[in-house]
Amino acid sequence: NIGVCLGMKVSLDQHYMMGQLEMIDCSSLSFEASRNVESQEINAIIGIAANQVNRVDPSSMERSQRIRFAGWNMVAASQFAKRFNFGASAHYCKKGIDLLYDSLWCNETFDLSRALHEGAASALLFLGDISDAQKYANVVIDNLPFADSLAAQYMVLRSWERMGKYEEQVDRGSAILRGLNFDIPLEPSPSLIMDAMAHISNIASKYSIEQIAKLRSGKVDTRKKNILLSLNSIITGALRSSSPFLPLITCAVVNYSLQNGVYEESALSFACLGYFKIALAGDYKEARYWADATKQILNKSGTSIAGSRARIFLYGFVECWYVSLRETGSHLLGINRSAVAMGDVESAVHSMLFSLRCSFYGSENLSLLLQSHCELMRTMKRYKELAKLALIDVVMIETLIGTKSNAFDIFEGTIPTENFILADAKAKQNIVSIELIHTRRFFTAFWFGDYQKANESYKAASSVPSSKMPKLWTIY
Repeated sequence: NIGVCLGMKVSLDQHYMMGQLEMIDCSSLSFEASRNVESQEINAIIGIAANQVNRVDPSSMERSQRIRFAGWNMVAASQFAKRFNFGASAHYCKKGIDLLYDSLWCNETFDLSRALHEGAASALLFLGDISDAQKYANVVIDNLPFADSLAAQYMVLRSWERMGKYEEQVDRGSAILRGLNFDIPLEPSPSLIMDAMAHISNIASKYSIEQIAKLRSGKVDTRKKNILLSLNSIITGALRSSSPFLPLITCAVVNYSLQNGVYEESALSFACLGYFKIALAGDYKEARYWADATKQILNKSGTSIAGSRARIFLYGFVECWYVSLRETGSHLLGINRSAVAMGDVESAVHSMLFSLRCSFYGSENLSLLLQSHCELMRTMKRYKELAKLALIDVVMIETLIGTKSNAFDIFEGTIPTENFILADAKAKQNIVSIELIHTRRFFTAFWFGDYQKANESYKAASSVPSSKMPKLWTIY
């Protein structure tokens, strides 16, 4: 009764019926205006109302009551997710699903069932509970037609990424692309890649940079945004596994955006195309065009995870060819601050790691850099694939200054040594990490004058396909 009374006070039925995923307009709640209730207080009351009804055994409620209160839980989950409290959001989604134990996916609860499962998968992905996130996402995929399951498909792709299983991510992503009728050949070749890049350049030549950013007008198309989100994730996996499909996937995404509207989720593919114009064609002028187009898209967008990822790639792989290390590092620190503010820990960690690399190549004091890396490690316990990349840098700095840190100890034996990271990378075909370890070993051996060992490490690094692509250390 307490829960129902509180729920009625904050109009939970009304707002659930209006759309359980919409942010509640606090001015429309049924509190007296004189009370001037803050939105934070309202969120607390929403949580209390949901908690009260959740204390009752679902089997003792009428079916209609359980459906009603499941909707309340969805409203609570949505409110907490939009304030980056993903632990609370996952809790209320799970409670809502529990209340629908005998009514999931029927006509009456279909949309609610979908929203609760997608909400749970999304929140759990943020929390690093990857197996449960996959479980809820797969339930959505099993109950929806392929064309409607794209948000869940994206979450599964991201879960593969978080586990460091980049080949599985690219394989599944390629299958999704073909399911969406994207023209991705089964066997990529240099001629196909160069033809695809030339085709995109020909299309883009019709537009100025300002026109590209305005190619979408009117209402946001959620389906197109979900397609672009999935494509973003595929690009990330292809980058880290050095997949030969990456340039073709990049061209396909840019082409899709030019034909269907440019969203902030398009920005990563535009930045990637700029990188490939440098790496494969040596065309710095056109690369500048794609980098400027990326910035124009991002400037017209708000703060988001997709935007943070695009900015990290833009400044870490493309802009660094045109500006100083100091300026590159400053941009990356700005991305870090924005990501921290919105609770995007993964982007915050990634941008800080790239910023520290800029400091390394910019001749920063190595002892201070090692200290900064160790501080960063404490935020990485849930992001072990990123932590492995950072630990490779740590080993190099430790070797150069002759000091051991406690960086590996933070992970309590789950990441014991650099050799473990190398073996794990080989098992997962994480090409980027394999190349990075051999390159770092080459640097330290060369700097200490052990030229035989340096030559061995150089050959090992050069044998990795990704070594042919330019990186930050090839510039400086």
